[in-house]
Amino acid sequence: VGRVDTTATPRLRALAASLRRASPAATVAAIHDHVRSGIRYVADARGESAFVPRAPDIVLDHAYGDCKDRAWLVATLARLLGHRVDLVLTSTEATPPVPGVALGLYNHVVCAFDDGERTRMETLATQCA
Repeated sequence: VGRVDTTATPRLRALAASLRRASPAATVAAIHDHVRSGIRYVADARGESAFVPRAPDIVLDHAYGDCKDRAWLVATLARLLGHRVDLVLTSTEATPPVPGVALGLYNHVVCAFDDGERTRMETLATQCA
């Protein structure tokens, strides 16, 4: 994700500011809910976008993205407000098809946020490929 444009544009700053709430946990929940309800999930993995999230402004412009695009948008908006949201690779398969660990075993990205009491992980899509 080091190549993803994370420029804090005025549009991103304004959106983040509009989602600020009384506590960090409430703020991250508001960001998550906004992205989940306002950015449609579309599995559109072509070229580099199959592995690298699209820039947050592009996701906002198109109003759609896959799990990593939407999770990266949540993380970016949270970062602009001083909160850390991590992206976590996971699998929708109950049991990995092969023993061991390999990048190809993971097919979904969720957001993780430590609210000081526990780490919460939330998914932004009901399906991912």
